[in-house]
Amino acid sequence: MAHLPEEGDTMSENNDYRKEKARLRRFKLIAKALSERVVCAGWQDTYRREEADRFLRYLERRARGSGYHGKTENELYDFLYVHGQSIDYLFSGDPTTMFSGLACGSSIADVIRERRRGVSDKWSKLEKHESACDKRRLQNARRFMGPARKRAKAASTIGRGTKATA
Repeated sequence: MAHLPEEGDTMSENNDYRKEKARLRRFKLIAKALSERVVCAGWQDTYRREEADRFLRYLERRARGSGYHGKTENELYDFLYVHGQSIDYLFSGDPTTMFSGLACGSSIADVIRERRRGVSDKWSKLEKHESACDKRRLQNARRFMGPARKRAKAASTIGRGTKATA
């Protein structure tokens, strides 16, 4: 007969511990890939390693048994979102949303969308929603990168001579 966990039983605690350790491993994989790979020109200059390190420390604390911190968790979601990463993969290990997201950006999906233009049915409603989501994602990314752009601009002006005044 199977043992059912009772109050005070550590079985569910062990399961939570394993889940948190798995999330930590998956975030390490995501952070390493984002910091080492060339995603596009300029990626390495704007990737905020400090943010990733902060979330890594947070997930390490969670894996050691520390509690949930809502603000940090929401900032982690924002970090994943603006970097195009799957929250489902991080928290449950389910990579299917990543596969679907990549398929959405495929050339086949582009052809399907091109053929469907002007058709007023549920698909064109989805395209409108998709367009609104893309606009929101772009705005979020601009807001997220705001401080990084300012730092990059300030760094590029260091060492340049100033215009002489008469």
